[in-house]
Amino acid sequence: MRQQMVVVFRALSRLSHQMTTVFAVMVFLSLSGAFFADGLFAAEGTAVSLPSIWALSVVRALPLLASLIGMRLWSDDGVAERAECDLVVPVPERVFAQGRFAAAYIVVIGAVALSLIVPLFILPDSSSVLDSQLKLVRFLPAFAVLVVLAMPLTAAASMCGSFFRNAIPAAVASIALIYVVPFAVYRAMLAWSPEVRTKFAESPVVASVADAADGFLSFGFVVVAAAFTIFALFAASKAFAMRRLAGDGRTLLKSSSVVAILSALLSAVLLSVLAVRLDFTVELPGAVRTVSISARTREVLSGIANPVRISVCMQRDSSGFLPVARLLRQMETESRSVAGAGIACEFIDPRWDPNAAGRLARVGAGEDTIVFTAGRRRIVVPVKDFDEGVCASAIQRLSMPARSETVLFTSGHGEPSIDDFGPFGLGDAARALRQDGYRVGTHYSLTSSVPNGCAVLAIVGARTQFSVAELRDIGLFISQGGRILVADDGRPESGVRPILERLGIVETSSGETVSSTTDGSDIIVSEFGDHAVSAPLQGAAVVFAPGAFRFLMPSVQTANPHGFSIAPLCPAGGTAFALAAEKGSMLKSDLAIRPARLVVIGDPSFFLNRTLVSRANANRDFFLNAVAWLAGMDVSGAVGVADNVLSVRMDRSERIRFLVYSSVALPLLAAFPIAFAIRRRRRRR
Repeated sequence: MRQQMVVVFRALSRLSHQMTTVFAVMVFLSLSGAFFADGLFAAEGTAVSLPSIWALSVVRALPLLASLIGMRLWSDDGVAERAECDLVVPVPERVFAQGRFAAAYIVVIGAVALSLIVPLFILPDSSSVLDSQLKLVRFLPAFAVLVVLAMPLTAAASMCGSFFRNAIPAAVASIALIYVVPFAVYRAMLAWSPEVRTKFAESPVVASVADAADGFLSFGFVVVAAAFTIFALFAASKAFAMRRLAGDGRTLLKSSSVVAILSALLSAVLLSVLAVRLDFTVELPGAVRTVSISARTREVLSGIANPVRISVCMQRDSSGFLPVARLLRQMETESRSVAGAGIACEFIDPRWDPNAAGRLARVGAGEDTIVFTAGRRRIVVPVKDFDEGVCASAIQRLSMPARSETVLFTSGHGEPSIDDFGPFGLGDAARALRQDGYRVGTHYSLTSSVPNGCAVLAIVGARTQFSVAELRDIGLFISQGGRILVADDGRPESGVRPILERLGIVETSSGETVSSTTDGSDIIVSEFGDHAVSAPLQGAAVVFAPGAFRFLMPSVQTANPHGFSIAPLCPAGGTAFALAAEKGSMLKSDLAIRPARLVVIGDPSFFLNRTLVSRANANRDFFLNAVAWLAGMDVSGAVGVADNVLSVRMDRSERIRFLVYSSVALPLLAAFPIAFAIRRRRRRR
């Protein structure tokens, strides 16, 4: 053991005196910081965790770091005497292999630990809303899996260095072995068995790291990493032994070393195949992100009239199985605690239970689907679209009576269509309403009046003004307690502007400039009024078009001369991007049985598909809350921001600053003092 420690300290001293080490760490920190910023902004609005984003950003740069650190461990490095001394000193080859690997491994792990500065210190300064998610304990599983992954990468780099006397060929061979070979092997696996993609997605390493970062550790991944680490160290020791035997003519001994290396490689491959075949996943206690059930989901679960059975048709060794199963188990427990009729979950692996899988297939549910069943009613949801909100919506639809509230979108004035799923259509908005149990249709106001069964009339993006007869019909609908959702662009010649002005809702083009934006082509609003529609969205952000109109806000929150109380939903200074109006809300409840309600938004593109397709904003939640309030549904369980949805809330300047800090400032700050000390030490010599 003493010999190994001497070799480790010598190798560490050698690495600490080389500018190559400083350059490698600086490049690694720069790349990992840039990858983290890119992944962070791309994942905004999704359920990807911050530790997973950090781990995947480090994984992309970790092989390069290991290759650059290991390239000079065995090379002559311009000092032939040192290399000759290593060849003749009476130290076993395995001691050299283990000691130099340990030295490089320490440097690599130190660089990985240093990269934690980006998510733990730089990110909180740029986005204060993420403070609660940026705790060191949440990153420990991700750090642990990177520690495991760094072992075979560093060992492979050390092995390549043992076969070459020059550092450059060693680095090239190491990069080719670490990057090219795994990619080629995985491509060959896909060509042989395409279903591998459904299990590992981009690659087995990426899938394992992403799962482990969230607390789902693969036992097979650890075994494979250990197997190839041992093989690489064994091959390095044999290569160094052959270098010591160079020129003495013992060909048989050299050939036996080559055979031993190939045999070790075969053993590592077979052990890896066996580990993958018998793989199982361990859920680390206390490390997994806690899935919290929202108030809206609890409200839905408490209202279940008939038992709901949830059938998951999915392979149990799939990378997405444990998160889905964990969420459903928690919802099953929650349904019993809120005194609802309850839900029951069953998990069907099509490989081991083909009869049950066939039963689901007959009702149109294939593999990787989730089936919600209540009585004779059934809803099928793909696993890729599954989250808490989708689950709650499916249960709510099954619990509702067959006849539900109707939402009608006007047509005939240039409005987008609810059947259009292109960027400028309303198909996604209509689909979200249907998922929440509403009946959705189109109202051709030019040829008919508002039907009696209409709960909410939506006027979105009208380009021409309504006729006098249409305005009279809509005014009558409002006077009888009708509910209207308006998304207007502020042009006097379009929409139902005359009605809005008569009700005291006045649009204005003046107001304080809003500088919060992501790319300069939108306006981010993160301030919400204390109203049933907007209050659940505190902590989120909605996006408006740069030309969005605003409305004047009343100075006192009392009923105006027209009998309407107006409340700001998205205030901005003395104006508001959206308002909610209700007639008779200041009266006693027995005098206002069904008061007229309006929600008015100054942006016709607020609900378009191109806006709702991004989960980085709360526009969809705002839309669903507005419709629920207008329809008179209980808003105590209104849609809010899910706890596991990533919300960065950084504007363009803040994103640029974060990218510079994480990919430029941190590498320079870490590398400059070390480089200065090395240069000063060399001058003293």
